Amino acid sequence: MIFQNQKWTVGIIIMLIFTAFVGMTANVDATGLPPVAEAGGPYVSQECNSILLNASGSSDPESDPLAYRWNINGAWIENYYYPYMEWTWFDDFSGVVTLEVSDGSLTAVDTAEVTVSNVPPEILSVNGPTEVLVETEFLLLVNFFDGMSDPRFKIASLDTYTATFSWDDGSSTVLSLGVDEFWVNVSHSYSERGVYHIIISIVDDNGGEAIAEWDVVVGDITLVEAGPDSTIDEGSLFISSGFLAYMDSPAYTAIVDFGDETGAQSLLLNPENTFDLSHTYLDNGVYTVLVTVFNEGVEYGSDYATVTVNNIPPSIESMSFSPTDPLPPGVLVELTGTFSDPGILDTHEATIDWDDGVTTSINVPFGTFLVIGSHSYASAGVYRITLVMTDKDGGSDSMTLEYDVMTVETVDSGPDAFINEGDMFTSAGSFTCSGGNLYTATVDYGDGSGPQLLSLDSEFLFDLSHRYLENGVYTVVVTIFREGVAFISDNALVTVYNVAPIITSLSKSPNDPVLLGSDIDLVGMFTDPGVLDSHIALIEWGDGKTTTINLPAGVYQVSGNHTYTKANGYTITLTVTDDDDGSDSQSITIKISTRCCGFHTGCGWVKFAFVSKCKNGHNMPRGTTEFQFHLAHLNVHSHVNEWLSNVGSKVTCKGGDHKG
Repeated sequence: MIFQNQKWTVGIIIMLIFTAFVGMTANVDATGLPPVAEAGGPYVSQECNSILLNASGSSDPESDPLAYRWNINGAWIENYYYPYMEWTWFDDFSGVVTLEVSDGSLTAVDTAEVTVSNVPPEILSVNGPTEVLVETEFLLLVNFFDGMSDPRFKIASLDTYTATFSWDDGSSTVLSLGVDEFWVNVSHSYSERGVYHIIISIVDDNGGEAIAEWDVVVGDITLVEAGPDSTIDEGSLFISSGFLAYMDSPAYTAIVDFGDETGAQSLLLNPENTFDLSHTYLDNGVYTVLVTVFNEGVEYGSDYATVTVNNIPPSIESMSFSPTDPLPPGVLVELTGTFSDPGILDTHEATIDWDDGVTTSINVPFGTFLVIGSHSYASAGVYRITLVMTDKDGGSDSMTLEYDVMTVETVDSGPDAFINEGDMFTSAGSFTCSGGNLYTATVDYGDGSGPQLLSLDSEFLFDLSHRYLENGVYTVVVTIFREGVAFISDNALVTVYNVAPIITSLSKSPNDPVLLGSDIDLVGMFTDPGVLDSHIALIEWGDGKTTTINLPAGVYQVSGNHTYTKANGYTITLTVTDDDDGSDSQSITIKISTRCCGFHTGCGWVKFAFVSKCKNGHNMPRGTTEFQFHLAHLNVHSHVNEWLSNVGSKVTCKGGDHKG
């Protein structure tokens, strides 16, 4: 208990048994609170497929019934008291729908993302003849659909369409169709006999495509048609098709010889009297494709087509040297080149022109696509080395690269170093050269800041200086350029140690004593030279409760909030740990008191009397306190308590209206 006069203060701690506590409760009237709208989503579907919009997550704090309406494509649609609404987009869509809920007096709004993707059309039928005469016009009728199919009716999408008929004779017909135009017919005639494979494509205005095929036999044809002559490149796939004029029994078989010494192979006959040809030619030349058909083992007929396969020259894919330049004269230079050639049966000749009057020729067998040559130069210089690859058919490709041969230069980037994060790394290095050329330099400090220009003095010395903001091991690379071309470099290692954060201040609010049930605000400040570090703050409140706070880089203040459930004295500890496990801790104490009532008296050479009680609606205790200390001629009497703190059995009190 503390008694205070104008000229002196006497503090006496009285040990009491706290016998009563007055608690208070309060109710919050929720009348007039608006509802909460929840539009659900995001919604993802396809055009012409319904979406169930779900507002069932909406609520009202007062449990009032809610009315719903949706804004779709700019128009409000009432849904009354039902939270679900089914909606169908008949075209692709990307945007939002808006939900409004009302409790009769107040409203709330929410939005949801909607993504409706395009659905391609579907070709339902193709009708037309399968056999026609030469120069005779015939008609194909195509029916397709794009929209929502219902057992009772169909609803078309809002797409428009482009119909393309590829007639397999080098011509095509293109038609534009509007919304709900699902029938298209087109006529055509052929000037030459044959079997034509017609491709029908229906593409909607969003790129969705449906494809159908139709075969038609034109005019009188031979018993077996091997297909047209073709021209392809070596290594490419030859694709063609042919047909039989008549096939009235399942006893027909066929073989094909592609003419490249791979031999005769079985050929599958399709039910439509057609067959497909597919073969990869590995070398250029002119080949005869022979198709032979048998009926019950007896030759029924045959036909052939000519395939001309063009030579494709080799292609050089890469060219490299070892060792990398710069290189002194007399050291062996090794060139490695890789190339490709779709004619995998080709042999090749590699020619290397070293640009000093010497040429190397290398024979490369088929199936090998790597060439290696070596050479040494007698004098320094910049040489343009050219590699030429030529296949056995005269096709060729070339590639040229420059290579430097020079006297030896050296660069020293300085010694390895050890510093703390946030400190400045300083060092120095040197460069020796033969002179006579323009030299420049860059330095990369290895922390992601990128290469920087490095100043060389007249004696080719340089200084290094850089601040490292994060711990780690960094490689400092110094690169020397000769006439703008990098040719020599050196590196040094900088080991940057982590530095733990330091808590600079720790405060709480309100100050002691704090009434039980009050919110405690804790604020801590700290520093860390590793400005890129993130941190974790741990607050231990002293009552078994903790608070953990993640702090991003650049944030050096931590705040926490806590409410104690028991009156007592507590020690609050703040620990800040960086992302490299460096940490610092600091603690403060807090005294939590309760509202109190009680009394105590004593007599003898010290007389003490205490009566105090917290009345309803008041935070401060009311009562009287009297203290008489005869030996010191001290008599103190107080009618007002400014504050009273109770921690366990210890009570501390401060009063006013003193007499003595």
